[in-house]
Amino acid sequence: MPRRLALLAVALGLRAPGLARESLWLDELSSVSVAVMAPRDLLQHLTTLDVHPPLHFALLGAWLRLFGTSEHAARSLSLVAGMLAVLALCHLARALLPPREALAAVALAATSPFAVYYAREARSYSLALALTALTVTLLVRALRSPTPGRRGAFVVAATALAYTHVFGLLTIAGSALGLIALRHDRRALAKALAAYAVVAVAYLPWASTLASQVTRVERSFWIDAPDARAWLLGWLYDGPFAVAYVLLGLWCFGRGARALARELPRAESLALGGVMVANTALPLAVSLLSQPIFLAKYAIGALGVGLVVAARGASNGRVLVALCALGCADAVRDSHRVQHRADWRSLAAFATELERRGETPVLPHPLERHLAVYTGGRPVARYVAASELPAWQRAHPRGLWVLEVHPARTDPAVARAMGPTWRVREVREWFRARAVRWGP
Repeated sequence: MPRRLALLAVALGLRAPGLARESLWLDELSSVSVAVMAPRDLLQHLTTLDVHPPLHFALLGAWLRLFGTSEHAARSLSLVAGMLAVLALCHLARALLPPREALAAVALAATSPFAVYYAREARSYSLALALTALTVTLLVRALRSPTPGRRGAFVVAATALAYTHVFGLLTIAGSALGLIALRHDRRALAKALAAYAVVAVAYLPWASTLASQVTRVERSFWIDAPDARAWLLGWLYDGPFAVAYVLLGLWCFGRGARALARELPRAESLALGGVMVANTALPLAVSLLSQPIFLAKYAIGALGVGLVVAARGASNGRVLVALCALGCADAVRDSHRVQHRADWRSLAAFATELERRGETPVLPHPLERHLAVYTGGRPVARYVAASELPAWQRAHPRGLWVLEVHPARTDPAVARAMGPTWRVREVREWFRARAVRWGP
């Protein structure tokens, strides 16, 4: 127990400091602006515009009503979920591994850079990690002792996971591979299938919305096709700690997978393997062959299982210490020293100052509701399509401020719309954000 408490302290120490160091970025602002909607507006938004399930938004909305919409408040829900994920992975490891390796799994979960990063972001990924670990733990226990209480607990956890992130459905479907091993025990198979059927029935109210979301994704989506070269360069760019951590972690995972395939009951090993494949290989294959749907962060459900498997492979104490040390170093460098997020905070403050002076800045992208998160909901910038800019020029003949986020991606149509007679007269720049004053 003292060792586990010490590891929980390490996990908190890596995740908690500096939650408000950076501005909320676009996706986080989207989470906040959607979460604070009234229930009816939230449901309408999710069913007509968004591509995510409702549970995280509902929880975040309740959280923000209690603690406000500051960076610290918005991210602290993910921090709590991140700590719960470490606890859930502790229980999963204790169910699958001997005590020494179970403690190693807790150490890996506490120091995982991937888990640390998403415990500091106001999105659903940390909650998905916690619910995945809980769902798999309850499944393992239900397979070993199929009591009504354990099957019911699995149903509740799996349903919550399905309503948190769409990849939760892949986790649940992948875990069902373990049922193949029960085919000779018809009674146990029937009870297990009944539990999965209850999860499916509980998800039915959202199924039609999921179908419409899939249709919207097929029409237009922001995920690029998989690019192995870009992934490799990005990984190398993360630095030597990240490179060494991934290589050593994969080596430990390979050793652990071979060991657990021999040691665990077939149903459990198939369930664990199914979760890994369904969250990684399957969406990657779909992205390569059909519609790009894979981002590394979407596969966070596989992380918990992967860490437990890697802990079994890190049987040498020095290897475990090296892996945890590399994880800590990379997590500290990434979360506390590297700037990632566009500085909407300063951009919003500047827009508020322009409003105080009687000027109305414009945004050439439909992002004004996100900027309003930083102004107490007040719209201090107007969304203006590039085609409408000439009319705004005529209405503001002395000049116009245009706000840009991710300036490298600024629509070139903005400069064309300003025409040959207007030039850039002043620029205020922040990290991945700027305000440009155009004038004659």
